[in-house]
Amino acid sequence: MAREYRKELFDRICEYCDQQGWKSRKADTEHGVITLRMSLDNKLKGIDLRIWVSETGFATYGIPPIAADKDSIGAVSEFVILANEALIYGNFEINTNDGEVLFRSSMICGEKFLPPLDLVEAVVDLPIFMWQKYGNQYLDVVVGGKDPAKVMA
Repeated sequence: MAREYRKELFDRICEYCDQQGWKSRKADTEHGVITLRMSLDNKLKGIDLRIWVSETGFATYGIPPIAADKDSIGAVSEFVILANEALIYGNFEINTNDGEVLFRSSMICGEKFLPPLDLVEAVVDLPIFMWQKYGNQYLDVVVGGKDPAKVMA
């Protein structure tokens, strides 16, 4: 079943992706979702980027390929809390049922405002920047078993 979304906003985000040369994107025009695989220059190596467009805005999710398991979920939850303390725009989230961790940024556009490309860039790129910044620390906690407070100090 198709999901309602604002096509001109979806097209604006695709325009930004084209401008960046991101040709590998998958655009789901039935549901208003754009998916990309983004490379990072850290131990994490990359994330999946998913952009969900609605009728009144859009949200961008940066999702690493490694989730917390039952042994690390408590420490990763602490990592998420500590990382979020320093953030103003966007936030890390954890699904405590399956261990998936993501970084989310979003923009409310209303029904008429079409954001310029520089605002689209800010919302789309923020999860990439945050995983670039915190990816090594995340891996130290989720795989390396290190103490989140020490990793984030």
